Amino acid sequence: MALTQVKTLGIADDAVTEAKVANDAISPTEMKAGTDGHIITYDASGNPTTVGPGTDGQVLTSTGAGSPPAFEDAAAGGISDVVSDTSPQLGGDLDVNTKNILVGDSSDGTSDDVIKIGAGADLNLHSDGTNGFIKSPNGNLLLQSDGEVQITDIGGNEYFARFIDDDSVNLYHDGSIKFNTTATGATLTGDLKIATDDDGIKGDSIHIKADDDTIIAKFHKTNSQEFNFSGSKKLEVNNTGIAVTGSITPSGGFYLGGSGGSNYLDDYEEGTWTPTDGGGIVPFASATGTYTKVGNLVTLSVYLRCTSNVTYTGDAYIVGLPFTSSGTEGKGQGGFAIGASNSGNDFFGGHMNTSSTVYYFYKNNYAKITKAQMWDGDSTAKYLVGTITYFT
Repeated sequence: MALTQVKTLGIADDAVTEAKVANDAISPTEMKAGTDGHIITYDASGNPTTVGPGTDGQVLTSTGAGSPPAFEDAAAGGISDVVSDTSPQLGGDLDVNTKNILVGDSSDGTSDDVIKIGAGADLNLHSDGTNGFIKSPNGNLLLQSDGEVQITDIGGNEYFARFIDDDSVNLYHDGSIKFNTTATGATLTGDLKIATDDDGIKGDSIHIKADDDTIIAKFHKTNSQEFNFSGSKKLEVNNTGIAVTGSITPSGGFYLGGSGGSNYLDDYEEGTWTPTDGGGIVPFASATGTYTKVGNLVTLSVYLRCTSNVTYTGDAYIVGLPFTSSGTEGKGQGGFAIGASNSGNDFFGGHMNTSSTVYYFYKNNYAKITKAQMWDGDSTAKYLVGTITYFT
């Protein structure tokens, strides 16, 4: 049969097999011409057919057994164009295959380069180029662990904070623990300082309590401030000033009525003292006294009594005053005020020298004031009550 006859009559279907055609004997040139962009495949009956050409951007996907493949949009199957696709999705877990997920710097932390987690973007992660941010814009940010949560430096060499399950919460400064909670409260290592008037513990009413709930102090916004001892109020600051229940024991003094040196009260003392006859000639049946010292002013009470006949041999004076008089002439000598006496003109006044603890009595003999004698020649009981005032 001539070649022209073969071309005219053609070849029966399935008449040409691999066994009848030498390898590389038929090239694409000898194949029947087709349509641009079509792909030869087989249908469900095993007959050759063409697929295509599809449109720009489509991919060839399988349509299942019994159907030829087809060109489809990338979103419908296969790998999507993640740049153009506005809603790309994963069909399974994403394995980064030892690589990184790179996210650029965000311009505002909301609209670009933000990793958003949760249906309502409840957890956002982003960087502004300098700082990294973890935000929970719609609710609380919860850090949960069955063990310990640590905040450290980049190398993990220095703690900033540790939150330990069933144990303490620890806060650090430069690697050293400064605050930690305990089973009974908390421990502070170092000083607690309030930097300015605007800082501090704030509240309309704050009670400071001991372990047994006994109130130590109360601070009220519109009421008094109180300080207690063993549950009993000892000091109160109110709208009229300060009220103290009990004693005040200052280590220094007080400024009263002003802040100058003349307003400074540096001493107060009360006590008793025993007047003693300086000449040793009067047998006092009673000799008692009290004193009050306010600053450098001393006031003494004096009570002297004798019951036997007294014959004087010298001046009347007493010794043993509780404080030494001032060394300044004209300041420390003080004076004597008689409260009661049955000795007539035997006692009129008194005098003490500078830098002394001795007090001399004087009498009025009508012509002049002279030193007195102790109840000269009287046979009846005599007494003298009065006060002595002088400066130390």
